[in-house]
Amino acid sequence: MSDGVSWYREYFKETYDTWIALAGRAGVRDHSARQDIVQQVFKELWEARERIGTRHRSDLDAFMAKRVKLRVIDRWRAQERRSEVPVGEFLRELQPVGLVDARACSDAHWADTVDSKKWIIDLINSLDERERGHVVLVALGAEPQVRAELLGLSPGNERVRWHRLRKKLAHLIENPEKEGQGVAK
Repeated sequence: MSDGVSWYREYFKETYDTWIALAGRAGVRDHSARQDIVQQVFKELWEARERIGTRHRSDLDAFMAKRVKLRVIDRWRAQERRSEVPVGEFLRELQPVGLVDARACSDAHWADTVDSKKWIIDLINSLDERERGHVVLVALGAEPQVRAELLGLSPGNERVRWHRLRKKLAHLIENPEKEGQGVAK
């Protein structure tokens, strides 16, 4: 192991809990959010290692303290922006997904549409509110970063949830009768 990696590893082990505590004192109550912040700052430290140098621990501590505080402020600002979006109202409008309005189509077209789309309506209605919101945001073409912000998730958490939701949807489509869904055509 090179010396460049060993100092970083030692510093990480010795100070990780200190920076988690600092993020908590700065107002981040969620432990996983504090971990996200500190890990992001440690990544920044690694990227800036040549500029900062490793001769003085005080230089590393000053860098880390400043960056942790800045990331906490960034998080507050993101939450302020997020609160402007009426996510709760948006999600409430999604339940339940209804059938096509009969007044908008001719009788024959409406019947065909209902028959061909009923299984997907049942599938979407089987999801909980948060999952329905996620599916709709993807269907609308929202970028992952935007979806994460609207759903109140970190980008990584949004990716994991979307991956799991895709697997769930694939399972429900493959096994519709077991889950109470209509038969896919």
